[in-house]
Amino acid sequence: MPLTQSQIADVPGGAFNVDEDEIDAPFAVAPIPAQYDGDGGHTQENVGKIIARCRQEGVPPVDYLQQFNSAPLRKTKLSSMKRLFDMKNSRDALRLLSDRRFITIDDNFKLNPTGELDMLMHMSGHFLDYVMYMGNRRGLDAALPNINVNHTMEFRLNLNMTHRLWPTSNTGDLPFIPTGRMMCIGSRMQENIWLAMVPKTILERNCTERVHLNSDTLDAPTSAMTREHSLMITMFFAHILHSMQFQDVHCIEKYPELTTHGVKHSTNILNASCTVAQMDACLICMGYANMQLALMLSSSCAMFRMLHIAFRNLWKNWVRQAPELWKRDQFLLDNYPVALTMRYGQNQDLRRSSNSTQVERENWNKDHDYEHVMLFSFSLASHINFSVVHEWANVPPEVILAREGNVFTAPPGHHGRQEIEDLENYDLLDEDGKEIPIYTAEGYMVLRRAPPNNRSTSGGAFLDLTKAPTLFVPEDAEEDFNIRAVPCYLYPLAFTKTLGNMQADGLIHSFQQQLPLINRNLSTHLAGHDEDDNDSLFGDMNDNHNPMDGQPILQGLRCQAYNSLSHRVRERIKFHSVQLGRITAAVSGCTATGVSAVSKWERCLQECEFMLPHEQFHVKVTGGSQPQSMRFENTYRLEVSAMMPEDKNGSVVYDRVITPLLRTWMHPDVQRSVRQVLVPLAADVVPGIFEWTTYPITCFLQLSWDNLLPQLQQPDVSIDPHVIEIISVFERVLNYAHTGAARVLIRALMDRTWTSLGLMFDGFPCVWGRFLNHDELVRNNIRIYSKQWPLDTSTQRPITSSRRVQELTYGCKHYESYIARFTILHAMKNLPQHVYVDVGDPCKRLACFAAEVGLRVYIEDVKHLVSEAVSKELRDLFLDEDDQINAELIRNRDLALQRWCDSMNPLSYTESTLMDLIRAVSDHRDEDPHLRDPQLGTQTLSFFVGKIITVCKQGNTRRQPPFIQDGKALPVLKMTIAEIRQAALTARVPADSISSFTSHAFILACKKLKINHIPWVHPRDRGAGAPSTYISHKVWLSVGAAEPPPVADAVGYRTPEETSRALVRKSSQRLIAGDPSGAWSALQVKLLHFHTVLHKAVLPLECSMANVNIPKTSPDYISSMYHWVLQNFDMTKPIHFLALFASTAFSGLLPAIHSPSDHSLLNRHSEDSRMQYIRSLPWIEKNRKGSTDPSPFIFMFTAYILGFYETSSPVGERIRKAECLRKWLDKNSAKGMTLLSLCRFGLASPRNNGVFHAGQWGKDVIALLDSTLAGKRDAVVEYLRSSPEYGAFDAIQYLAGSTTAMALVENGSGYVKARPMAQASGSSSNSASAKRMVNIFTEDDDISTSADATAVTCTGPYKRPRLS
Repeated sequence: MPLTQSQIADVPGGAFNVDEDEIDAPFAVAPIPAQYDGDGGHTQENVGKIIARCRQEGVPPVDYLQQFNSAPLRKTKLSSMKRLFDMKNSRDALRLLSDRRFITIDDNFKLNPTGELDMLMHMSGHFLDYVMYMGNRRGLDAALPNINVNHTMEFRLNLNMTHRLWPTSNTGDLPFIPTGRMMCIGSRMQENIWLAMVPKTILERNCTERVHLNSDTLDAPTSAMTREHSLMITMFFAHILHSMQFQDVHCIEKYPELTTHGVKHSTNILNASCTVAQMDACLICMGYANMQLALMLSSSCAMFRMLHIAFRNLWKNWVRQAPELWKRDQFLLDNYPVALTMRYGQNQDLRRSSNSTQVERENWNKDHDYEHVMLFSFSLASHINFSVVHEWANVPPEVILAREGNVFTAPPGHHGRQEIEDLENYDLLDEDGKEIPIYTAEGYMVLRRAPPNNRSTSGGAFLDLTKAPTLFVPEDAEEDFNIRAVPCYLYPLAFTKTLGNMQADGLIHSFQQQLPLINRNLSTHLAGHDEDDNDSLFGDMNDNHNPMDGQPILQGLRCQAYNSLSHRVRERIKFHSVQLGRITAAVSGCTATGVSAVSKWERCLQECEFMLPHEQFHVKVTGGSQPQSMRFENTYRLEVSAMMPEDKNGSVVYDRVITPLLRTWMHPDVQRSVRQVLVPLAADVVPGIFEWTTYPITCFLQLSWDNLLPQLQQPDVSIDPHVIEIISVFERVLNYAHTGAARVLIRALMDRTWTSLGLMFDGFPCVWGRFLNHDELVRNNIRIYSKQWPLDTSTQRPITSSRRVQELTYGCKHYESYIARFTILHAMKNLPQHVYVDVGDPCKRLACFAAEVGLRVYIEDVKHLVSEAVSKELRDLFLDEDDQINAELIRNRDLALQRWCDSMNPLSYTESTLMDLIRAVSDHRDEDPHLRDPQLGTQTLSFFVGKIITVCKQGNTRRQPPFIQDGKALPVLKMTIAEIRQAALTARVPADSISSFTSHAFILACKKLKINHIPWVHPRDRGAGAPSTYISHKVWLSVGAAEPPPVADAVGYRTPEETSRALVRKSSQRLIAGDPSGAWSALQVKLLHFHTVLHKAVLPLECSMANVNIPKTSPDYISSMYHWVLQNFDMTKPIHFLALFASTAFSGLLPAIHSPSDHSLLNRHSEDSRMQYIRSLPWIEKNRKGSTDPSPFIFMFTAYILGFYETSSPVGERIRKAECLRKWLDKNSAKGMTLLSLCRFGLASPRNNGVFHAGQWGKDVIALLDSTLAGKRDAVVEYLRSSPEYGAFDAIQYLAGSTTAMALVENGSGYVKARPMAQASGSSSNSASAKRMVNIFTEDDDISTSADATAVTCTGPYKRPRLS
């Protein structure tokens, strides 16, 4: 089961101990390691669809990507790949990555390609690979053997494995959903013992359907019990052993506090001293080092049975006496503890010879007591080999008859089937020299001849993936990949695209057809009365009543087919060494901090120095006699509870279930269907094909490692993140070559680089030349074009492939620091043009950008602190019955918390945001909800920034405020400050100015993020002691005090050379500014300096099609409207000038560009009074998507206004013809541009109140006369020219009113400067009006949230835990 983010976060440092060495799940065709899970990869369904489409049409869909599909597709023979590998020609191998290509298999690599030789498909062995037993009542029945004495059997009870997870591939084997119910408690020989808290409904009588009967899942992140629940079970075992008077096991208190400390204080079952004591026939060993209690049976099973009986007898009283706190979530009351045992990976031989059959039957009979087993799941694997036979030897007829009994000419049901009475004289071969088949009475095919030893040549095989889906449909049915009954997942191997492995959620059709024959021999009669107290599956039922009628006792669950070489390369481990991203971990860990993380990095480095993963694979597959047969593995479930009592034993299971299932592989229908989907390959091709085809990939990884190793051996080194990510991409490609698992292919990154597109559509990877310089690559130089690196559209941070590897190896904090550095370094080369446009110095822009990256991580820490603390409070209140009357208030707090977390600037003093925070944090029962004051007064942003820089100083390892306990921001901001300082040094900022340079950058970033207050520590008591460093979510420090006047001028940051360059730039800017056709930027000019561009005859730079997002489904007139504006804009026309001026003002209001929806205060109906009301409306923020970047709004609002006035424009023509404008209106209204907006800027006249409710142009809102527009234009120009300092404020106040003018002032973006008297009077009246209006709309308006399209963050969208 994949690890959740919350699981990783719960571990100190964010690292998670991932066990990669021990098998803890049944073998899977293509397991996904945690290092590559959960990063948005391709789906296996898409792989199958592409393979099916390729078989039917021969080409991938031409509309997928124009550039990719237009690239030529080349053919490469497998022999060519082998030659490159044998000659170690890395230069030509790397050259293959520059083109799209597919691999073809030469005939000499196939076994009997012409069909001229005799080829035999035969079974080369059967194996038991997985078993799972589940009891049908509370207790340990599933672990009980069917013997009384066994000197070698051992039981171990280990209650320190609560973190282990039930394998996700086995979820379907259980009759309940295991989430939060499973606890591994020890082992029984080679089987793990699990305790499941099974819903009582599963164990009730009359339970007719037991497959996930109870669909309710517990509130837990994984299958493991929560800590509190696992501690309850631990205390129950301590109570049992104490009651049985086991030496050295004591239980002082049966129901202690549910913490590890509380349990250890009450019992020594988790950490008892090392003692050895013998009681009767049982040896008890308490090991201190591994903290496990072992019960080892030395002469009888009596003691373990006593433990089982005590378990059953004591449970109900123990639960009944438990305190209410333990039972309030109903976990103990609604479920029973039932034992399960599971064993996997044993690959145990079955029916190897006729002499072993009796021994196997006896072992099956002794292994388990089936009396109280509910179900038995198991996997049987069968190996299929192909051999070219050079000489045959006939099997004597008497041997066949003695072994098989009577034989027949055809299988049962076949027309003309006859018994062969004289087998000795029955023809062996037909006219074509082929063997004439004969069959047993059950229909199994009998081989009449076999090759003598050393007279045949064996090879390997792969599935033909283009034909594999036909296994799951009847032969006479029309195949349809999308509607076949059994979902089938295809896994291409070795870059072949059409050869590989397969998994399915059922059995192949020809095999499934044989199961009814086996079920007929199994009784469907149920067990009778259970002597226990009604907690078994079927209780005291009448023997004649069978609730399982219609349900087969034996069911096929799933199957998989893969080459047995997989067992060779990962016999006792979960994953190939090439699957785990070891090189990525080694090159990304050089910046690790902390003893544990550094130790892990050193181990990864040493491992790769010794041998790279592909070199380890080479060692494993080198040499003869490598396993190459095709392995088909079927998994079944046997409903033991539905069998007759006398049949519930291992002998019957072996004779009536296991043996018939193995013999089914000899059925002619099964053999025929399997043969047609297998591709026999020559000897040793299977081990070699992986190395030959992946040679270009391993060459790249080897080259990367050789180039980076000298750097990694130096102290204080950091590797370019672009190089780390490209290595991670290639390791994922190598993983795909060995497993075919599409989920390892990160679509957002690998599609853009063409690597995953090549794998999916052609089978072979290629790398687009826009990302990697292939000419340099063949010269052993890795040059990556960072400008083309894809960015996350919501966060503007580079998309990565190595996230999971870094998080699971070094912790989440390490990755957060890494991605922050990656974002900053990427920005150094490709700084977005729209960020900090009002900062002229490029170095300062970059510093502000970097500071914002780090501060956004701090904001995420704050959100996590508040969300976790408040959510815990609310969960506890929901569980408290006394607070049910306040349930609605609790829900309101939860909704307020959600809104605050989703707000654009959660640390701002925006009224709605602050109200949500106070509602969420304050106790809903308080009469005066408020945020607590840390008693430090109102501080400045300089105080906040100074604290950050002080804590982040090199050598300061202790976390202090404002950093939050267990937060991620501290290492990120340390790295951020270091990068800012390095950038300043590179830009030759004077050394004594770097500190103020850094502080100023952080202050500008804080202002952009609107950081007005931050969580702080509780005020210090008068008593002695060190001040607290624990940040509280209830205590908030205001940082909105006025900053002291600056001490140094910005010019002080510049070197003489930079000063000279700045003077040259100013001179050139003056020339451009004086030219009417010279380029200019409205965002730089704003309204404050609009008087300097009155002579301009061209649109500003922001008016570009690049700033307009037009969906492909939009009608053509929308795009044409924007092109019309670009071609026909005329600054001399009044409406054109006013539209551009109003659009610039509109962009300055962002994000508050919307109007209130409640207009109940309007009680006047004249046009003048209506217009006065409109001009007094406040501008509000609704967190609409894309409402932060001002650039698009200047162009869009200009086009929106001109569309209504210019009848020759595409929009104007549709208005004149009365055609629908719904798409145009919807597109603009989503961005806050409505007819009401035109009226608010004085560019249209409202005729009635329809303007407030999606009014219509020409009916509810009418255009102004040309003379009126000309007068307004002249007045605006006069205001702008009359006062360079306050003219813009006067102009906007004239055009749109005081409310709009003051909103531009209060937005703090420098668009206008208010006159002192206007600011004193206008702000108070506007704020009062705004408060009245905000109180109206904030309660009712829907608030939609989305990621800021232009924000730069180092964390993904914050996920708050849901309130249960």
